[in-house]
Amino acid sequence: MAKKFTGSARGEQYGQTYGRGDVVGCGVHNIKGYIFFTKNGSSFGKATDVSPAIEQFPTVGLHAAGEKIMFNFGASPFVFDLDAFIDKELAEERAKIAQQEIPRGAALAIVRQYLVHAGFANTLQKLDESAPPIGSNGAGPDDGAIASGTGNEGAASSSDDCARAEGPATSSVAARLEATVYARQKVRSAICGGEIVEAIAVLNQEFPRFLEERPPSVAAVMLLTQHVVELVRRGLCEQALEWVRTQLPDLRDACPQAQMPLTETVALLAYENPEASELGKLHLHVSRRQLTAELVNQQLVTKQVKAPVWSALHVTLRHLVACRELLVERNHGRGPRVSARLLCCAPRADESPVTPPSPTSS
Repeated sequence: MAKKFTGSARGEQYGQTYGRGDVVGCGVHNIKGYIFFTKNGSSFGKATDVSPAIEQFPTVGLHAAGEKIMFNFGASPFVFDLDAFIDKELAEERAKIAQQEIPRGAALAIVRQYLVHAGFANTLQKLDESAPPIGSNGAGPDDGAIASGTGNEGAASSSDDCARAEGPATSSVAARLEATVYARQKVRSAICGGEIVEAIAVLNQEFPRFLEERPPSVAAVMLLTQHVVELVRRGLCEQALEWVRTQLPDLRDACPQAQMPLTETVALLAYENPEASELGKLHLHVSRRQLTAELVNQQLVTKQVKAPVWSALHVTLRHLVACRELLVERNHGRGPRVSARLLCCAPRADESPVTPPSPTSS
């Protein structure tokens, strides 16, 4: 049995002895805050707690002349199966999360409010048909308030920095959100399907002030330039140029945040083969449709419906990401950086799965 020395000259029994040819590993668990050691790929478990406020540096003590060691900081594969260790840690964390009990009514309320907020009317209808009414299974008649989002009525902003939790949304806000959910779904579906003219027609009928706002919003700029993208994607560059000439001049006084997508979209027309350009790879990707649809819905929710910019589910996710980022900051930049995309979106069939960063360092 080997010994570990942590603030004691006598030491404590830990792990196993090692000798010539053995591979000894050292890891820091940045989430749980401890150091562990391994030998030839087998972990000895927790050796001691470690303070995230103290920088850690690897050192080795040699006892006799002629002794030699070789360090491996990741230039070659570790003998210890770090991926399996990470999977095990993630499984344990998820198991603990799964053990947390949430009243069924509360869960339904927060999901339902998200669907209303995002404009997913068809999914909302299916939920209402299959789920018990909010207020049953442990939820009181006012449990819908947990899904009220952020901000107060009429004072919400589409800026991340302006979103603040100031109290539950009133019933009138909830009623306005529900009253517009089908119209907002039509807009979202049309944009995600690349039918921008159709989306504009619905907006002009249901939300006539959306495109009349001055200066134009980022959402309006993204929508009108999305039609240029769709025409370029179909090889209709002459029609795209005509759209730029007739529909985009009023966007020149848009806010600074909107100038880049406006300029880059128009620049696509300068390329002989836009699809092969760097701008083409960025703007012609289907994710631009999804971003545009989300921005338009947010603008409708905050400016037209006068509702909070974020649903309760959005707020919960943002808090989770913020807490994880604070952990990374506390650990001097070490540890896993949470990705909202990993939490919300499974990789598409044509994409390679994204591997989250390691929660340990060796």
